[in-house]
Amino acid sequence: MFYRLLGIFCFVVLCSCSKEDKDTNILYSQWITRYNTLATVQEKMAFTDSLSQLKKKYKEVDILIDVFSAKDRFEQVDSLNVQSTNLFEKAFEAVKQTDNVGLQCWVNAEAGSYYYKFTHYPQAAPYFLLVSRFLSENNDEIDVQKEQILLYTAYFFETMGENKQSNNYYFQLLKLTKDKQVNNSAIYFAIGSYYANKKDLVEAEKYYTLSKEIALKFDDQLRYAKSLGALANVMYLKGNIQQAKELWKQDITLTITLGEYRNKMYAEIQLAKIYFDTKEYQKATEMFESAYYFAVGKTYLYGYQEETLKYLIQLAQITAQEHQELMWRRKLEFVQNFMEGKEGERVIQNVNLTSDYEKLEWELEAKKSKLETVLYQRILLISSVVVLLAIVLLVYRFYKRQVRTQTYKYEAKIMSFELAQIKSENRLKETNHNLATYQIYLSEKNEQIEKLEQELTAIKESTNEVLKRKQPQIEGLIYSHLMTEENWQLFKESFAIEQPVYVQFLAEYFPNLTESNIRIVLLQKLGLTNQETANILGITIDAVKKAKQRLKKKYETTYEGLFEEK
Repeated sequence: MFYRLLGIFCFVVLCSCSKEDKDTNILYSQWITRYNTLATVQEKMAFTDSLSQLKKKYKEVDILIDVFSAKDRFEQVDSLNVQSTNLFEKAFEAVKQTDNVGLQCWVNAEAGSYYYKFTHYPQAAPYFLLVSRFLSENNDEIDVQKEQILLYTAYFFETMGENKQSNNYYFQLLKLTKDKQVNNSAIYFAIGSYYANKKDLVEAEKYYTLSKEIALKFDDQLRYAKSLGALANVMYLKGNIQQAKELWKQDITLTITLGEYRNKMYAEIQLAKIYFDTKEYQKATEMFESAYYFAVGKTYLYGYQEETLKYLIQLAQITAQEHQELMWRRKLEFVQNFMEGKEGERVIQNVNLTSDYEKLEWELEAKKSKLETVLYQRILLISSVVVLLAIVLLVYRFYKRQVRTQTYKYEAKIMSFELAQIKSENRLKETNHNLATYQIYLSEKNEQIEKLEQELTAIKESTNEVLKRKQPQIEGLIYSHLMTEENWQLFKESFAIEQPVYVQFLAEYFPNLTESNIRIVLLQKLGLTNQETANILGITIDAVKKAKQRLKKKYETTYEGLFEEK
């Protein structure tokens, strides 16, 4: 409601930029382009320092610097974070106080794309609705990074299912860049996706091919790789399966070279699906596992985790690997518990977004018509909106300040947990991976898990909605402390090096131990308690006890030898 009122108010009272403002905005746009080309932190710091010297002459420089800093921060941590959120809010509040339409539109587009990148669509929606309104009513005044604004907004409306609106922005982009020597590969790619969604493979292939050719011309290797993948999908739908495989392989190889592992994950999933359909189950399993282990630990990739786990369960069933199937099912259960209810909410959010967008458009058109016919109604409307806005703003800010204070305090606590985890992981990486360092490492992990479990219990018992919203983050942190398959292999190698006699003893006298049995035995051998073992394995303490009871029943007289010194 607040953003809706704000949008109406801005529409009524915003005035056009002066000639001087337009010249300034051209300079702002050049600075932004320049900043986006800088590669190192040192270069960026030097550039922002030089901009800071111009504050007296250019009053809006602080807004640019805040947005730059916000983007740098979320690119470093690859997630939503308090620092970036605060900086975007600061920039948003500051730009509202200006009459610079072009700069307002750019700030809204950057803030919206921040939330969009990490799939927080409800938070992104108010920003992009304002951008859409600017583009509709003040298109000629958008003179700060207009191409990027159109691209971000088109992406958002395409994701929301507003294909007509998104395609309008894509073609505006093409018209805008038609006579320029610029890399518009992303635009052609997006239009290709639009036609692919409509099952128009001829048009889709045409635009994907254009995207690939332009990317190659401008040496845009990442977009070139994505274009290869998109063409692979078209080839597969056309029945050219071998060609589709080769294109996906090229995409993966190139993205590995570029270090773009999220795109590699997506390409691996698509290639794995083809292997699955063609019954190449070993290759499919390898691809799905690789994609899954990249997605683990990234909260905004839980959808990809769920998708890959479902395929891995099917593959385990087909290849009769019961232990693997059980492991994947446990992981899928955790992911689905984390995501429970979110898909329904997302549908509701999309419906509400469409409804709000249509209603906002109707309100704007109605007020525009009234303003053209009855002048005094505009004065009355402005007065009413100003008074109402003042009241809403006071109430909103009071409420937001309370929520923000609580949120900041808890974000700080979560960040302390994350920092402790990072320090522990770094200490392990910097050592020789011997058993002594693993004992310290596992002890630290157990300590963190116990603290996080206490936090989770407190949240579940609390009626505070701010804390309730943090439950998925705490659950995600607990999950991230479980040892990955890669870490298990390194641990087992270290164990074998330092305890070769014991490992040989296990192999000789207990040849039928399962992988899950071995993990329990090695952890207990290292000195972990039942509870600590359960924490590291992500299972209950009862599961550990039952596993040991089954071992004792199975081996009877030789059971104690499992844990004796050798």
